[in-house]
Amino acid sequence: MDYKSAATEELEQIVRQPNGQKNGEALCELGERYLYGTNSTKVNHMRAFQFFSKGEKLGEKRAYAALAEMYYNGILFPKNEDVAKEYYMKAGIQPPAQSDNIEQRIESCLNDAETYRQNEQYTDAKNICGSLLSQIDDIRTGKVNYQGSKSADELEAEVKWLLAYISYNEQRYDDMEQLLLQPYVLQRHPWGIYLMTIGHRILQKDSSQIARDLQMLIQNSKSANMSMQEKGDTNLMIAELLSEGFANMVAMNPQDARAYYQEAANCGNAYAREQLINF
Repeated sequence: MDYKSAATEELEQIVRQPNGQKNGEALCELGERYLYGTNSTKVNHMRAFQFFSKGEKLGEKRAYAALAEMYYNGILFPKNEDVAKEYYMKAGIQPPAQSDNIEQRIESCLNDAETYRQNEQYTDAKNICGSLLSQIDDIRTGKVNYQGSKSADELEAEVKWLLAYISYNEQRYDDMEQLLLQPYVLQRHPWGIYLMTIGHRILQKDSSQIARDLQMLIQNSKSANMSMQEKGDTNLMIAELLSEGFANMVAMNPQDARAYYQEAANCGNAYAREQLINF
């Protein structure tokens, strides 16, 4: 049986059967799902610990590795690197050398969550983000000995950005805006202003709001924190709004749209190139 592709409810039924408590593979698969929030399973650290404890009694290396992770990162109980080291050794894994590897682990989980988002597995992505926010709270309160290069606020901003992007994908534009306006999020991801403008247009916000969006887009159009594609999107949106009659509201001329279409085209935006031909 392919346990990784099985539904969580199916695995729960398997381990409830008479010999289910001896099925180490199913126990560990369930534990990992509850620990990391994968396969549309809501994070539940206590449930994860219960399954791993049963897997530990069966000598499952996956259980040893997971318990090591929990002790090392202070998940569910106080961080204890000595106990974590013992479990890592039982699992045949080299223990992390420094506490600041926590940052690498968080970034790795963020990458996993982004992959889920791209695959439209939004529940899995949100579950990982929820677990990360809990870990970041532990860093902020000193429960975890963290020595990474990014502050807790910066790490939180990355999680909030991903949650905002998921809200955009799910067309929950008000939720998206609340997340984008959290500290450091737009500073680190100014393309979020473009997403916010799309949301305002879809929700048919009044012209004064769109004019404010336009002003913010112009101010951030050359931000170093955007990719070429993001700059293309931003400049295209500016050009479109200037052409649609918002130019006077930001003390500009509709003809100024040409320069922004050109900048978007320079960034590789094909639609902007088409608009330039007919401008």
